[in-house]
Amino acid sequence: MVLSVACAVLAAIAQGAAAFNVDRTVSRRIAAEPTPKQSDLEFKPPFMLSRDTGYAEIAEKVLIPEDAEGAALVLLDADSPNGCDSMFFNSDYLQWWLTDLGPGSNSTAAATTAAPKKEEGGEEEEAPEPCTGKVVNLGPAEHRWHGCEILAYEKPSPSHGAHRYEFFLVPKSVVKKMPKKPTWRKNAKSFFDAVRDPSQLNIPPALTFFVCGYDAARQCELDQFPEACVKNLKRFKTTKARA
Repeated sequence: MVLSVACAVLAAIAQGAAAFNVDRTVSRRIAAEPTPKQSDLEFKPPFMLSRDTGYAEIAEKVLIPEDAEGAALVLLDADSPNGCDSMFFNSDYLQWWLTDLGPGSNSTAAATTAAPKKEEGGEEEEAPEPCTGKVVNLGPAEHRWHGCEILAYEKPSPSHGAHRYEFFLVPKSVVKKMPKKPTWRKNAKSFFDAVRDPSQLNIPPALTFFVCGYDAARQCELDQFPEACVKNLKRFKTTKARA
């Protein structure tokens, strides 16, 4: 009898641990302080980036600022693959890459690029390069934009640890100064170090989400992140979601 009860208790504990561990992701939203080089990037609520966030949701809820025409939008896992406080080597991972943001739907993209605009003084602006990826719609119907998708969106998938998923909105004025795009999604760290570097482009993330693997879920729930994870983040948002 005692043995059977003990076995039942152990089985219940094991089942509870499995329920906690399997596909447990908690996300935590962090907004960067506004800077002169970027406008606010937001998402139509309710929105929380997580392991379950599909392309349709992220594309339909992103709110591109009015002054972002010609900008680039990038989503990056800054802590792949080991988490933000790992002692092991991490390399940035590109989750999503769009260029040539513009107002209106993708059906208006051809019209907006058909002819170069004239600057003050009569000189024509340089014509934009044709999209080398896929022209996609962004944002809700009342705030529709389009962009050239260079790398298709991938869902966050942290295997373990807390990962910072950073959205960069790079203004048109500095897009051409960006380093050449990495050919691989992995090992893009030198590329984005150049973007972040104060001596180079000095572009901070416009918005950051923490997405935690099962072994770091408690950190996201309690907002208790190691110093290595939050030292460069200025302002915290209180919204949390569990997937």
